[in-house]
Amino acid sequence: MKLNNFQMETLMNSLKPLLSHRNKVGYFAARNTRILREALTEYFIFKERLIRKYGQEQFDGKGKPLHQISITPDMEGFEDFSKEFETVGKIEHEVGIMTMPYKEVIGILSGEEILNLDIILTE
Repeated sequence: MKLNNFQMETLMNSLKPLLSHRNKVGYFAARNTRILREALTEYFIFKERLIRKYGQEQFDGKGKPLHQISITPDMEGFEDFSKEFETVGKIEHEVGIMTMPYKEVIGILSGEEILNLDIILTE
């Protein structure tokens, strides 16, 4: 299956709540999470470097550093961050994602979970 980095990150996040299942769905989620995490290694490194480049260190209410750097749309440099990040986010890869028929998740997953996984569920 060919997906871009943005799609793979979204899909990986959609699989997180399913990792606790102790059935075929849990296996499906674990296997695909591993595959996606591996495929996204360089993307996550690039993303972190951009956040460090354009982001700002976060502080608690008392002004103590939290040792976290983040970037938000209201920060200076966010537009440059977005442009650079988009170039990598749109890169497509062929990934060996495991698919599962819809009929095997009915009664196990909620409608919301099914919609989130639509890209890897089959008829």
